[in-house]
Amino acid sequence: MGCFGCIRCPDILPNWDISDFEIRVYDSEFNIPINGEIESDSLYLFTMFETEYVQNFEMISFSLLTSAYGWSCDESGREGINDHISEVKFSSNADFNGFKKGDALNAIIRTTEGETIEEWIANQESWKNYIYTQSFVIFEKPMNIEQHEFTIVIKFDSGRELQSRSESVKWI
Repeated sequence: MGCFGCIRCPDILPNWDISDFEIRVYDSEFNIPINGEIESDSLYLFTMFETEYVQNFEMISFSLLTSAYGWSCDESGREGINDHISEVKFSSNADFNGFKKGDALNAIIRTTEGETIEEWIANQESWKNYIYTQSFVIFEKPMNIEQHEFTIVIKFDSGRELQSRSESVKWI
């Protein structure tokens, strides 16, 4: 039997996982390439993550405080990511300034906050609320004039792997 006038909070799922993602390409002014062509020296790979809330059975907690006083409910996902990212690889389907097609381009990519890919992965403990987006920057213009499609592969501690490919873009 519940208390009269108390709000019953829905079940709280403390963690979240990335379930899918997609990549959008923008130039250095955050413009979408027109007809797949870009003029700027740098390129933004804007990732949009789909997340789902999950229960991490190692972190089950219960609080009577919220229900006893009828305060607002906690939000799901407050404990952070559950299935941690172990590796991220950026690649192109064409040669890119000394990198063969399919090779990792991570050395020339940073987040918009200036972090390397390794630093971004290491900081995932600070992602207490789920992430919707993350922008990555390629600071080099390719020397070849081929079309490029960029692929991002994300590997997780569980062995799970997600992959997404950008639309085709050509520097002019």
